[in-house]
Amino acid sequence: MSARAPSEQLTQTDGGRTTESSPSSVLRRPFSVLPVALLSLLVLAATWKLTFGQRIIARGDLLLYFYPLRDYASQAIREWRLPLWNPYTFMGAPFLANSQAGFFYPLNIVMAWLPVAQQVSYSIVLHMLIATLGMYALMRRGLGVGWFAGLVGALAFGLGGYLGAQVEHLNQLQVLAWLPLEVWVVMSVGRRARGERRGAKGEGHKVSRVTSHESIDAPRPTLHALRSSLFALCSTPHALTLSALIALQILAGHTQSLYICLITLGIIGLLNILQRVNGSSRNLFRSFANLINIQNFHPLLLLILAALLAAAIAGAQLVPTLELSRESYRSGGLSFGEAAAFSWRPWIIARALLPTYGDPLFPEYIAYFGATGLGLALLGVGREASNVKRQMSNVTSRLAPHALRPIGYALTLVIVGFILALGVVTPMFNVLYKVLPGFNLFRAQARWLVMFALGVSMLIGLGTQALVDGLSMRQKRVWLLSWLILLTLLAIGVWLGARISLDPEYRSLPARSVVWGWASAATAVTLVIIVINLKDQRWLSVLVPLGLVAELLVASQFQPYSRAADAQALTDLRPSTAHLLGMVSGVSKVLRVSEVGNHQTSMANGQWSMAIAFLPSPAYSSTPAICQSSV
Repeated sequence: MSARAPSEQLTQTDGGRTTESSPSSVLRRPFSVLPVALLSLLVLAATWKLTFGQRIIARGDLLLYFYPLRDYASQAIREWRLPLWNPYTFMGAPFLANSQAGFFYPLNIVMAWLPVAQQVSYSIVLHMLIATLGMYALMRRGLGVGWFAGLVGALAFGLGGYLGAQVEHLNQLQVLAWLPLEVWVVMSVGRRARGERRGAKGEGHKVSRVTSHESIDAPRPTLHALRSSLFALCSTPHALTLSALIALQILAGHTQSLYICLITLGIIGLLNILQRVNGSSRNLFRSFANLINIQNFHPLLLLILAALLAAAIAGAQLVPTLELSRESYRSGGLSFGEAAAFSWRPWIIARALLPTYGDPLFPEYIAYFGATGLGLALLGVGREASNVKRQMSNVTSRLAPHALRPIGYALTLVIVGFILALGVVTPMFNVLYKVLPGFNLFRAQARWLVMFALGVSMLIGLGTQALVDGLSMRQKRVWLLSWLILLTLLAIGVWLGARISLDPEYRSLPARSVVWGWASAATAVTLVIIVINLKDQRWLSVLVPLGLVAELLVASQFQPYSRAADAQALTDLRPSTAHLLGMVSGVSKVLRVSEVGNHQTSMANGQWSMAIAFLPSPAYSSTPAICQSSV
């Protein structure tokens, strides 16, 4: 059976009429309601504790930072006032200018009348759903896969390890949720520009040879042409849509995530330009004409215009934030060491790509897709690579101005995101730290993993589409061989990583239960691939994507949104706090409980560490230290 590209597998045009091109159209029929309903149900099933269970995430930055921010902001919204100042932090601090408060973010405003615990929980679920459905739209409309493959790719992103591990950083999740929709918009602009150019020539889907003696009707790079292009772009729905999405990200309030998203969109725009120039790369004169053709730059021009319009829309937040940022110690950029902090550790890469199953991995480093997801991504790479090789062997295809294949977008995001997430480990970090504007303002370079996660999710969708369309015997064998090689590399990576780790917490192998979980999933995937190689039964191919859904749902039970606590954990006193308040007369407030020497704050051990209490005295210096060795 011959292999086809996803765009070729779905439809073929015959005189303007779109028809199915494969007999196996059941899993490619363009349902609209069914996939959305299934994705919504699966996301709700994974996060039910935050919605139907009425529980909260009572840990990390969410508990210590975002709950108070949202509570104070919601109170101000209900009272119809602008909270310029926060009197409860230190001796007071600017509030509205703090972008992380997300005061003007529309979805925060809508939820302001709910209790703060429900606000945060519902916002987490809602934005995970937005990210999942946005990824489905990108897979279907941007990459051209069928609805089943789009559903699997969307789940790989929405329920994958990286996005789920970021729910403790509320505004980071709120920003990243809109990224797939933005990528889809930028990809659509590139495709629209190509269609207009072909339509103007009357070429349609026909292929014609171009020589250096033929005239070229590309727009001249004049000021008039630039002005016309800008006006045309501003009047398109793409510009307005992208502006609204970027404005939402600005208002959500996580600047680093916004920066990463804009860089990602810039990369997509550059890929669109490169494929336009490459469309006739065998002719030097035509390539140069394509390079200076203003229409080629529509995706990047759109991004710049949309960002400027979004900045104007979000001006009420940007102006005070920029004023406050001048007083920040980051205003001149972080030091090299601070910017390099929380880079992705090379010795945990193998275990970071596999479900945690309780493995205490730092949340910023988690980027799992499961054994099944990695297998499908591997198939997506192999299948698309063979299609590209076949296309490049066709002289007519090489001469035609064809669109960049999905594999180009996916692999570029995977490679760039992987390298940037490693941070200081690679020489690229030093170059970007010195050259790229804004790069030195942020730490936690592992957050570039969202770009990596987006690209791998695309590959998983492409691999699923390959299974739906059917594989040749050679493709099946290559898949099995490459899968066995990948399994070997993962096993070596986990073992070797524990041996060479510079972090004490990663110098031991994961718990036996975690290893058994990985081994079980890997064994199941291996057996299914072997059976697919032995028997030509199409229904067997569906088992792999369904296995990914099951694996992601199981792994989601170890994510922060599943390890939720009772809502009273947000308001009730901790045992240590209650004890100290009752033990010392006159103490009105306990500021913190911390460790002293080797003592552990553990009631089980019968020991308390130092607690700093605040006396009801106007003198802020009256903060006696109380040390209780036993309870």
